[in-house]
Amino acid sequence: MPEASQPGKPKRSSQQKVVIWHGMRIGELLELFSHRPLLHWSRWNRIGLLPGMACYNSLMGALENLIYGRQIQQTQLTAPPVFVLGFWRSGTTLLHNLLSHDPQFTSPTMYQTLFPWHFLLTERTVSRWTERLLPKTRPMDNVPVSWSAPQEDDLALCVMSLVSPYMFLATPGNYRQYWRSLDFTRLSAAEKQRWQAALQLLLTKITLRTNKRVVLKSPSHTFRIPTLLEMFPDAKFVYIYRNPYKVFRSAVHLRHTMVEENGLGRPCFDQTEEELIRSYRVGFETYERDRRHIPAGNLQEVRFDDL
Repeated sequence: MPEASQPGKPKRSSQQKVVIWHGMRIGELLELFSHRPLLHWSRWNRIGLLPGMACYNSLMGALENLIYGRQIQQTQLTAPPVFVLGFWRSGTTLLHNLLSHDPQFTSPTMYQTLFPWHFLLTERTVSRWTERLLPKTRPMDNVPVSWSAPQEDDLALCVMSLVSPYMFLATPGNYRQYWRSLDFTRLSAAEKQRWQAALQLLLTKITLRTNKRVVLKSPSHTFRIPTLLEMFPDAKFVYIYRNPYKVFRSAVHLRHTMVEENGLGRPCFDQTEEELIRSYRVGFETYERDRRHIPAGNLQEVRFDDL
């Protein structure tokens, strides 16, 4: 995996991009605004697209449910999912991409995670029409970008349930929602159930599309092992770890870039380094505590340098 550039303020692109909030329906968008996201006129192009995209997603989601609803209800997972765990910038993307090449597996695509409500209906057509509009590589590194590339499922879970650490992209500097989404003991029963329903629906729809075992990658899942085992007792886990100095350096750059690329207001990088160190420490402590609950034979650990 190429190392990121030195931490600092990322370069801002004038090209219009799809941001994570453009995948929400009307209901989720209204809830997003109830969290009082930071807004600024300089992001008018992103903000201005939100109402139209929300209406589009609501309409396409309703049509998809009308056409595929019964099939979705009748679809069963081919096998318990495989979860790639590890802190952000530890090599989870590289490992996820490698596993996705195995013909027995499938993974959520970038299109599916950004438009989870209607990808069964729209992915094949819309992705073909809009592929040329995508940047060649991700803004935080040199990993190629395409609608069909494997992508992190927590983007879809953020769009669908609003229970995700990526909610902080709308309110940078306010880490309350960030920590609540990593520690499910802080969630209400309704919030946890909504998150679980979103994950189950996403997996079911991907299975309906491919009929293969699903490999998911999200560093956030490293904090959620008990809940994942509650849902999928025989799930498999692959944990990757890397030199913490390289992880920290790259993770600072990643967080700055994500805020710049998805924010609706002026970027705010207050306490970025302190919060990363805290989440890194808590992540390792949580993993060491919870890994013992994974059944024997269902966990593999790999060092990034060995991979």
